[in-house]
Order: sequence, then C-alpha cells, then structure tokens
Amino acid sequence: MISSEELNSILERIVKHQHTESDVALLRQWLSNGSQIVSQQGKYAVNLGQGQEIHIGDCIYQGADTEAIKQIVGSIVQELQESASTKQLSLAAELITTLNNAKFQGKEGEQGGTGSFYQYEIYLDALSLENEQNKDNYQEYTLSGNWSSFVYKYVYVFDKVVDTPWGHHKKPYGRFQVVVKSINGVVEGIRVKADRHNDNANNYAANKVENLIELKIKEIKHKN
Repeated sequence: MISSEELNSILERIVKHQHTESDVALLRQWLSNGSQIVSQQGKYAVNLGQGQEIHIGDCIYQGADTEAIKQIVGSIVQELQESASTKQLSLAAELITTLNNAKFQGKEGEQGGTGSFYQYEIYLDALSLENEQNKDNYQEYTLSGNWSSFVYKYVYVFDKVVDTPWGHHKKPYGRFQVVVKSINGVVEGIRVKADRHNDNANNYAANKVENLIELKIKEIKHKN
C-alpha cells in the first residue's frame, strides 16, 4: 500500500529522472488493485487509482500495465519540464519587455530659492539576454542594453539662476548590465551596473539608470 508520502517521493524522483523500476512497479500494482489515494505534489493535486487512472491537476493518464505506467512516467516528466521551461522563458521575456524602451523622468531639489535644482530624462533600449542559468528551481539571467539621457542642473541664488554647470545639451549615455536571480520564476535578487565616467553629469545619470532598472524589475517581483 502506497502512502501519500511514498507517492510524493516517487513523483519527486520522476521529476528528477531518478525513478526506478521499483517505483514503476509500485504504481502499476496500485492501479491494478483499484486502490485510491489523493496527494499534493507542489501545486498539483494527484489522485491515484480512479479506474486505473492517474489524475495530476487537470490531466488524466490511464493504464495499469508496465508499459502504460512507463508512458505515464514519461508524460509526467515531459509536461513538468515544459511547464518549468515556459515559466523560465516567460520571466526572461517579461524582463526584456519591461526594460526595453523604458523611460523615466523627474525633478530633484527646489526650483527657486538658493540651491541646486535637477531635471532628468532616462531611456533604455536594445535589451538582450546575454546569459541564463537554470539549476532545478533556481534561475539567473544576465541582460544588457543601452541607456541614454538628458540631464540639467541649475544653481539658484535668491530665486535666480546663476549657473548651469552642465549646460543645456548634456546627454550622457552608455551601456548597462543587469543580473536577475529568481527562484521558481519569482525575482529574488537584482544587481545593476551602468557605465560611468569621471564626469558629474554622467555619474548622476548612471545613478538614475540603475534606480530605474531596479524599480522596473521590482514591479515584476511584486506582480509575482
């Protein structure tokens, strides 16, 4: 007699390609006896033994002979692999879609009085997936792309602009790279690096680029 714990162990071995002939034989014997057991495998409800059938989620596999059981095992493995692959690809695609052509604009400081006032516009484009690693439930994606910007700095003294140290046509630009780590398709870590130069305007823009990318990826994290 198979307990729900034993069934879970068998299905886990199936998913990891570590199942044995004994596992197949146990499933066959259980189906042949017409016994029934209901278990939970991850997000899938597993109902074993309804009229020599295995129900996994909405899918039904039928047959009690050894060959049929082997086919069921193969189908389960293939479906779970395809499901995992689709989720991984969908996350990578969502990352690219979210970041590609993203733009961000804003202001900092007070316009008037005495002090510095900033305006910025940041743009991302040409996103591509450089590398991806998939190990069981862990995924890591490395993406890269271009960034460009318009940045302005105004120095006020008693409500009057006395200096524009970055001029009116400062357009810093460069490349960026982002590494996203996820577990089961859910974003868990973000590391961003934008090109920098020995220039205040460029470094200011690069900071905004990194902030924008992290903000956009966190939107995906919260959705999941």
